[in-house]
Amino acid sequence: MNQYAGAQYPGPHQPPVFVAQPTTYGVGPATHPSRSTATAALWCSVLGFFCFPIVGSILGIVLGRIARRNGYPGARATAGYVLGWIGLVLGVAGIAYQGLAAVLG
Repeated sequence: MNQYAGAQYPGPHQPPVFVAQPTTYGVGPATHPSRSTATAALWCSVLGFFCFPIVGSILGIVLGRIARRNGYPGARATAGYVLGWIGLVLGVAGIAYQGLAAVLG
């Protein structure tokens, strides 16, 4: 028996029809919309420890919170958020210590 017996093929005067598959760019498990936000939160928090104590920590807290609210499941958002708070507390404590040391001599 012929395996192509029930198949419908276009005749010689009909061109074959090709249907393009729908494409999704930038959507899926490999790229998450908040992935770059979480990475930025982590970098800002780390820079808050070494270069920009208050500003970097606040940016890390804000960006980490945004990434977590957008549903990013990775640890970068949480690490940026937590390190931002730690850096903010240490930065404020360091500035307070320097202020007290300047006043009390």
